[in-house]
Amino acid sequence: MKTKPILLAVFLMIFFLPVLVFGQTNAPSAIPATFNPILELLGGKGTFVTTFITWTAAISAVLAPFAVFMRNKLADAINRAADSADGDDDVYLRRLFENKLYRITAFILNFANVRLPTLPELERAIALQREAVRESIQTPNQPKGTS
Repeated sequence: MKTKPILLAVFLMIFFLPVLVFGQTNAPSAIPATFNPILELLGGKGTFVTTFITWTAAISAVLAPFAVFMRNKLADAINRAADSADGDDDVYLRRLFENKLYRITAFILNFANVRLPTLPELERAIALQREAVRESIQTPNQPKGTS
């Protein structure tokens, strides 16, 4: 399942990169005629909405491997911040996630399937970490769920 975005990105690069580099008039004939409608939409021959949707899909397919990498790195960073005993990093991340520019950037990148972490994800990571600490300090004879 993880190879599908990578294969799609390679597919798009093989078939669409020559068109973007050489233009439609000088594109190699190796591109099948079945891709002409997509190439025309990428070239702007459709309406604004269809061209926008086509470009968004193309960009999200090309950015898929980057998006998975970034999602994993950012999730690790949030978990490290929630795991630390210092509360300053939690406050910093809360301020960052509440920032209007960050939220707008996250909203725009969401169209390209690059999901940035949000405040609820940080709160969930902190709550899970607190629960793990609470469970680890319970005595063996004490049942879980009691304080």
